[in-house]
This record gives sequence, structure tokens and C-alpha cells, in this order.
Amino acid sequence: HYRYEKKIQIDPPTLGYPLFLLDLSEFKLNLSDEVPVLWLRREDLRRLSPLNLVQSMNDATKLVKIFDAPVLVLVEGQAAGFRSYAPHFGCHYVFFDESQQLEVINSRRPLGHLLDIIVDQLLLTEISPYRAEGIVTGSRFFNRSTEKNKILAHLDESYLIVGIRQIGKTSLMKEIIRELELREKIKEGEGFFKYFDCSQYERNDQFIRDVVRWLHINDLTRVDRQDPNFFFPNFLERMRKKYQRRILFFLDEIDQLVAIQGGSADLFNTMRASFQQGSCNFIMAGWRGISRESSKNDSALYNFADRIELNEFTRMQAREMILVPFDNMRINLADREEVVSRIYAETAGRPNLIQV
Repeated sequence: HYRYEKKIQIDPPTLGYPLFLLDLSEFKLNLSDEVPVLWLRREDLRRLSPLNLVQSMNDATKLVKIFDAPVLVLVEGQAAGFRSYAPHFGCHYVFFDESQQLEVINSRRPLGHLLDIIVDQLLLTEISPYRAEGIVTGSRFFNRSTEKNKILAHLDESYLIVGIRQIGKTSLMKEIIRELELREKIKEGEGFFKYFDCSQYERNDQFIRDVVRWLHINDLTRVDRQDPNFFFPNFLERMRKKYQRRILFFLDEIDQLVAIQGGSADLFNTMRASFQQGSCNFIMAGWRGISRESSKNDSALYNFADRIELNEFTRMQAREMILVPFDNMRINLADREEVVSRIYAETAGRPNLIQV
């Protein structure tokens, strides 16, 4: 019960264990905003042996679909007997016995003390936030807060995120979706917003079918029978009325949609019309194709969306990405600024290369 208690959410007991979800994402490590915390009570310790308790906890974490995240375990008693069994079950457990819990509670730096205990019991590979490839969100997401907050604060607008490959466009979209899920308390695709990877589409009707399948599958039979230029805007307006809010599209790799447009079948005309009538908004991400198309004054994308350009990190941003996790992993770097300068020079500030 300290100043961060509002970040704890309580789920129904799982196999009899009270389960808490603790936000430790601010450490910028492989610790999310929902780090699971299990509570082992005295009656649990009396009823089962340490081995059987670890087996039982492992079953409990699987039930709530926790497979590779670190799990914090609060023990009402001594924890030494559990630590030798935990590695056999694949989960990364951090045990806090009574004395350690009191140390954290009474500490003048409770979060720092908490982190000391976590780092001491986990391998660095288990808590390192760096990923050489793939999408990053949550505690692994660095230095795009200005762009993210701008979009989240004005979701009634449409946006075009432009940048070279592997600069972080998809990660930015996924991080916005993650925060939107937390805010709205619904999962992506289960409400009014959804992510689409447009690189798979070869025709406009494939995209339209996916949208109809998501929002109202019963209308799929109407797609082939009606002119999409009339059907699609009317469909989106009906969906806006159904959800009582604008439908929000996250369109990644939109250069592919640009490549398949032409003539009267221009999907972007339909999208622009739907946006202007208030049916939906679009957050789009791409590179060369969308940049060229949005700059043509005879294009439906001209002045359609607020343009956000993602560039390489500045040295200050790179410094944060390098030093904050190292400090929180309790790794002391000699010649810190020289390390930062060397990495920044070698990577030119490209976030994916800094991760490597």
C-alpha cells in the first residue's frame, strides 16, 4: 500500500490464489503494465509442499494465459524453499518473502527496492527490453510519445504516418491500439476500431469484405450485388449509428492500397467521403507510394489526413533508449557518453539498429 497502489488491478482468485496485475512498464524493461502478482498465504504453505505449490502456481498462470512473463510471488513466510523448483516449470518467478516485503514497504525508494529484488532473481535475458526485430509496444516502446499523444488526443481526425521501413510506424500504431484498448476496456477488433495489414490486398473488394466481415458479417452477401462506391459509405454510416461513434481504421502498409487504385474504383474517394460525413477516421502508415499520392492535388488523399513523419532518433532519444534500461538492469556502463556516441554514430539513430 504505497503511492503506486492505484496501478494494481485485482482479478478473481485463480485456483484459490489472489491474483494482482501491477504496472511496472515505467522501468522500460521486459516488465509490462500487467505484471502478474500471486499471493501465497500461510494456509497454502501448510497445505502443500514447496514442489506441489510451484506446480499449482504454474497451473494457475497457464489458466490466465501467462506463459513467458515474469511472475511476482508474495509469500507469507519463507521463500527459500520455492526458488530451487521454479526453473523446472518454464515460468520466471520472483519470490518475495515476508522480510523482503517489509523492506519494500518501509523503503524510501519502494519501486527501486522492488526492482533490486526482481533483477537479482531473473536473468538479464529475461528482463532485457531490446528486440532485434518485430513490433514493440508497452515498456519496449521508446520516444514516440509526442506523436502517440497527438493522435490519441484527437481521434476525430485522420492521420498519415510516413517514414522509411523499420522506423517504427507499425509499432506506433500498435502502441496507440494498446492504449486505446486500456482506455475503452475492449480488445482491438471487438469494438469500433481495428488494425488492417494492407500488404495482403490485391483488389479493393478484398479490403471491403474484411471490413464487412468485422463489423457486420450478415452484409457480406450484399458486397457482390451492389456498387461498392455506394454500398461502402452507406455501410460505414450504418455502423457509426450502431456503435454511436466513428469507426476507426488502422491501415498499415497502405502503399499497397495506393498501387491497386485507378479509375472509378478508387477506394480513397470512398474513404474521403466517409470521413467527411463523419462515419469514420483513418490512421494510415506507409512510405513512398502514399507520400507521392497524398502530394497530388487531384488525389482523394490530398489534404485528407494530418501528416506525421517519423524520423531517426535524435542523440538524446537514443541516449534514453540505451541508458535507461541498462540502469534499471543494474548494469554499470563505463564511459557512458562514449558508448552512446558510438552506438548513435554506427546506427544513424535508426531505432531498430539501436535495438540490435
